[in-house]
Amino acid sequence: MEGPGLLASSLPRNQIVGFGESAMKIIRPQLFRRFEGKQTSLVGLLHSVGLDQSHGMSKEIIFPKILMLGDSQTQKGYNEDGWVSKLSSVYVRRCDIVNRGFSGYTTRSVLKLLPHISFLNENAIAVCIFLGSNDSAIPPSKQHVPLSEFTANLTKIVHYFNQKIDIDMNNIILITPPPYDLEAYKDELRDNCVVNNYRNACVKSANKLGVPCVDLYSAIMGKEKWQSYLLDGLHLGKPACNMLSELLTPIFDRILAAHPMLFPYHKDLDENFPEETINSWLFQHSK
Repeated sequence: MEGPGLLASSLPRNQIVGFGESAMKIIRPQLFRRFEGKQTSLVGLLHSVGLDQSHGMSKEIIFPKILMLGDSQTQKGYNEDGWVSKLSSVYVRRCDIVNRGFSGYTTRSVLKLLPHISFLNENAIAVCIFLGSNDSAIPPSKQHVPLSEFTANLTKIVHYFNQKIDIDMNNIILITPPPYDLEAYKDELRDNCVVNNYRNACVKSANKLGVPCVDLYSAIMGKEKWQSYLLDGLHLGKPACNMLSELLTPIFDRILAAHPMLFPYHKDLDENFPEETINSWLFQHSK
């Protein structure tokens, strides 16, 4: 009994050539309710339930992606104990977390960079925008971006991801710049009071735009020994990375609520015929 000419009506209820018991648990009821007693080829039968080669059997799963856009605070997020690394570990098998951190960049330079980065067709469902540490440098620093321009740039970046990349506004997260410790990072062109102004602008922009905001500045400053949360007075240390990943976790949980772990759990695999378990999973997720 082989070949596309095989009639579905000639097959017993407990056997479909090429499919194992795990797959049949899913397709058998639908299969036989629709075709029992009818003169239908097996190929036609499988096509009708989405298991031919143009459907579930060859279906490619594109993992949803969460984008991380920022400066060195983000670029360093993939370092050991980095906040991006921590989140990638938590949500592995559910999404890909893509690091697009550019050390030394500001909202002005990132805004000009965006059209040259391919975000389309990436299945991006969310983005974290973490900028301001460099914008808040004091003139004559070449990195300084005036507060009004910083605010306008954040708005443009948010609109870019919403309108060009089609990410829902509820899934565009602004993160405030962290505080700055002059004693640890000797730079006369930086001041924590100025950073706080950029923190305020970020929070106000998020409220005005209706997007989530993680106020990392206030969370760190609320600690008695807040300076210990910074690696060198400017960049996030391990405690701050832990804090940021924890602050983002409930937001990511909400965003990924409709995105369970992809592909079967290893204990559910039929090791003798793993393709059957995988095809069964693909059929369930093609509905």
